[in-house]
This record gives sequence, structure tokens and C-alpha cells, in this order.
Amino acid sequence: MRRRFLVTSLAVPAFAQSLPRKYEARWESLRRHPLPAWFDNAKLGMFIHWGLYSVPAWAPPTGELGKVDMSTWFQKNPYSEWYLNTLRLKGSPTHEHHARTYGAGFGYYRFAETFNREVRKWNPQAWADLIAQTGARYVVLTSKHHDGFTLWPSKVAHPLKPNVPIHCER
Repeated sequence: MRRRFLVTSLAVPAFAQSLPRKYEARWESLRRHPLPAWFDNAKLGMFIHWGLYSVPAWAPPTGELGKVDMSTWFQKNPYSEWYLNTLRLKGSPTHEHHARTYGAGFGYYRFAETFNREVRKWNPQAWADLIAQTGARYVVLTSKHHDGFTLWPSKVAHPLKPNVPIHCER
């Protein structure tokens, strides 16, 4: 398996270089790319961030992107999907909230127990119906965020947390 991976990974860059390049990694080149008609006509779309960070569902209410002092942005990040990152910063509002609410010894990946239990109640058809009612023309589900927790079953162990569930067990 490892050998097949190495052979494939070495062959992919060579194959990719042989393909004709329509666009280059420059803004001027990328700006020439036309938008697909469906996207250009889609006035509303949704990005759904759903994962372990949905269990505490907490972030400090510090303001919008661009309105928070960048010197404190990571420590006071107002997005709950960055809970783990901000939790790692001792003294951050998230670190203090987590210790008060769950206890100092409660590890982030323990949220998997609650997430996996509660996700069994999830009704995807209800979500689809609600999204259709909004008029959204596209939906993007963030199926794996920076914390490494996947929304699909996986037999691959998390390299840093081998004894912790790192995927949705629905």
C-alpha cells in the first residue's frame, strides 16, 4: 500500500505538468476565468460548518473580521469553528470558558462522544427541505475542519490522538 501511494504520488506531479495550462497562478490569469452561469446567477448559497466545535458552539463575541485588532485576533477569534485553535491559547476567552464550563482536564476530542451520539438524531431531509425553502442555489458542507474530525467514517487513526474517535459514527 505504501509503495503504491509513493508511486502514485510521484507520478501525479509529472502527469499534471503534462496537461495544457489554461490559467497560471497569477491574479491576472485567474481573473480571466469566467464564472459558471449557475454560480453567477446564484444570489444565495450556504456554507455549513458542522463538527466537534458545534458541541460547545461558543466563541467570544469580539466582532467581525476586519473589526478585531489583529494583534488579538487568534486569542479572541469570534468563530466557533476555531474553538480548538483558540482553546490552545492559555488565557484566551475560549480557554477560560472551556475550563469553567467543562473543566481544565476535559480534552477537545471528548466532544466526539456527544457529537456522535447526537448526530444519530440528524435528519438530512429536513435540512434539505429547509435549504430549498430559502432559495439557496448551492450548499457546501465543511466535512473536515482544521481539527481533523471527519464527517465520514474512517478507519485511519488520527496521528496525534490514536485512541480518540476522529470521525462521525452515524
